[in-house]
Amino acid sequence: MQLSSWSTALAAGIAVVTSAHATSPVPLNTGEPPVRATTNDNRQSAGSLRDGVLTIHLVAQRAAWYPEAEDGPFKVVAAFGEAGHAPLVPGPLIRIPLGTTIDATITNSLADTLAVLGMRGRSDTLWLAPKATARVRYRPPAAGSFLYAAGERRGDKFRFAGVEGQLAGGLIIDEDGAPQDRIFVATGWAPVPIGNNPYFLAMNGKSWPYTEKFVHTVGDTVRWRVLNGEEGAASHHPMHLHGFYYRVDARGGWDADTLYAASQRRWVVTENLPGRSSMAITWVPSRPGNWLFHCHNADHVAGQHRHVIAGRSPPYPEMPFHDAQEHMKWDMSGLVNAITILPRAGESVVAQSATAPRKMRLLVQERPAYYGRRPGYGYVLQEGASEPAPDSILIPGPRLVLRRDQPVEITVVNRLTTHTAVHWHGIELESYYDGIAGWSGSGDNLAPMIAPRDSFVVRFTPPRAGTFIYHAHLTDKVQLSRGLYGALLVLAPDQPDAPEADQVMVVGFGRPNGKASILLNGSTAPAPLQRRRHGTQRLRVINISPEDNVIFTLSTDSAPILWKAVAKDGFDLPVAQQRVQPAQLRIFQGETYDFEFESSADVLHVRIKVPGAPPGGDDVSLQLRVRP
Repeated sequence: MQLSSWSTALAAGIAVVTSAHATSPVPLNTGEPPVRATTNDNRQSAGSLRDGVLTIHLVAQRAAWYPEAEDGPFKVVAAFGEAGHAPLVPGPLIRIPLGTTIDATITNSLADTLAVLGMRGRSDTLWLAPKATARVRYRPPAAGSFLYAAGERRGDKFRFAGVEGQLAGGLIIDEDGAPQDRIFVATGWAPVPIGNNPYFLAMNGKSWPYTEKFVHTVGDTVRWRVLNGEEGAASHHPMHLHGFYYRVDARGGWDADTLYAASQRRWVVTENLPGRSSMAITWVPSRPGNWLFHCHNADHVAGQHRHVIAGRSPPYPEMPFHDAQEHMKWDMSGLVNAITILPRAGESVVAQSATAPRKMRLLVQERPAYYGRRPGYGYVLQEGASEPAPDSILIPGPRLVLRRDQPVEITVVNRLTTHTAVHWHGIELESYYDGIAGWSGSGDNLAPMIAPRDSFVVRFTPPRAGTFIYHAHLTDKVQLSRGLYGALLVLAPDQPDAPEADQVMVVGFGRPNGKASILLNGSTAPAPLQRRRHGTQRLRVINISPEDNVIFTLSTDSAPILWKAVAKDGFDLPVAQQRVQPAQLRIFQGETYDFEFESSADVLHVRIKVPGAPPGGDDVSLQLRVRP
């Protein structure tokens, strides 16, 4: 949900309720011991359902939340709970059949006035003064995945995030009975809801490596509802599934949820969730092994946030590299869930292709003082028998062009002074080669980190043509920012590799001249590219920036041209979504799009801009010029 929707809801609020309640408010900053919160895995619906009415009593109160181990560090937060029960993070799940009336009593045991949204209509706010209790009745008019939430008013300021960020819960309205699905609610914590402060994120009340780990079997139908309980312009979570595509069945915001018709359901590996939004997804695992589901904003899953949970101040301790599994525990945090897929009973190991693989040698290299005093990293593809110079790098890495159904064997050679690992983003491959050191694989056969002066051989056979990414998946934020990413194109066996009719635009991040900047094809001032004047042309757009989403446009001197989206994340879009429209796209981290267009203009302008950046800031342009 956008901030403007919150403003609308607040404006629609009623006067502050002041009826007394027996529980005295306790400010979050007092020394009195808070009630211990319980993690909510969203399996059990709260309240009592009888004769078409759900009766529930919610209490907003001060709570001690343990986002990691139950005997680990805790944060004092505001949280909802049912009266007579421990508070929950996220708030109690309300799940009802369509047509049910919610009869809710809400008590504010906090020290500040509470604004409660979503419990008496999607755009109506209930105000509760300290010590106040109110009763509301609400009959949701439509099925879908929604949220209810609350924030505190302190003076003239409203806070819906920060330590109040746990005042959110799922509101699920089922049309045809409750399906066999799981529900995720993402929340965040910060001392105050202002940028550049220490923060961390959690999924269903836990932060990696303490998030729930899922076990399924090959062939299972997995259904998830994923809700973003955060609020604000910076609360986007592009959710990425390793190894498999998932089908997007529904998308919702604060006000409405849209269940897609079968012809509208796209298959993706990454889908962005804005603040206060939801999606319902389905996927079917086809290969055994270990996989991940995580936010693709590298800062949202950076391991440094574990130190924030523990209350440490920077500089933080060095990351452990002595063991891949131990490193994995500290390399990530927040919105990460581990998944293990078991083979079917009696299922044999997949046979290797009889076709000889195409062999490639990909070197991971380093150039000192490339970004001011910082080194630059880059991938270099070895051509012939001679290895490239040790300090030669390409940012982005070389355009790797593979063929559908042709086996490939890529030897990754690490010439860095640190460990690394490579993830083949969007490729359907065996788990061991997926690139998550200490996790990819199964049982005791887990992929290692690639140590300096060591190598790792990756084997896979791409089953579909499309646009994919290869990138570092170890200390991601640092290694991506230093240049370890590139475009991976899979073409049909008979499809020509024609760069002048098949352009690739890679959005990344770096520090040219020591200044943090968004990059297009590795530069803040990329060189022009040549294209053909006539015929249908393809434009592949990739965003592998660690943190930034961008608005991407393709235009003449005066206005955007028209283009047609044909694929998302390497999977053809449903025909109903292949619409001709102005060439502008907001693309999030870990997403790829393929477009087709025709234009006879001498020059086309590609432009990327970070939303909300000041004029001239984080704004990069590139020209596509007709070949002479």
